[in-house]
Amino acid sequence: MNGYAIRTVILTLFAVIAYVLSAIGTLFWIYLMIATLDIVTNIITSVIKNAPCIDGVSKQILRKVGVICVLVVTILLDLVLMEHGVHTGGLIFIVTCSWYIMVDILCVFQNVNRMDGRIPKKLELIVKALSPGEDSKKK
Repeated sequence: MNGYAIRTVILTLFAVIAYVLSAIGTLFWIYLMIATLDIVTNIITSVIKNAPCIDGVSKQILRKVGVICVLVVTILLDLVLMEHGVHTGGLIFIVTCSWYIMVDILCVFQNVNRMDGRIPKKLELIVKALSPGEDSKKK
């Protein structure tokens, strides 16, 4: 590959990154804040409960990176659909990002509940119902 081709590839990559960053808007940054809060509360829970958290945090960070990749793909999918005449108005990204925000909010409340923190009773029932493996631990 010559220098011109490398520059073209790099500029194209920067153009795609610039488009994605301009398209993501506020919802993406809200997701990043909630995801960071989820990781921090998981670390605090591990410290309070004297449990090792290195493996859990690394898996959690990898999961968050995977979610960010999924969100970028939804932005690009919205763009491709718009280029072919299907105007979604960013609906695919909005729905996907909102879903992940809700999941991470529930994870934060689950971490608070594991720290023996107070959360509303209705929310506590929802967190317990949605917690994976809770039924198998009780038996």
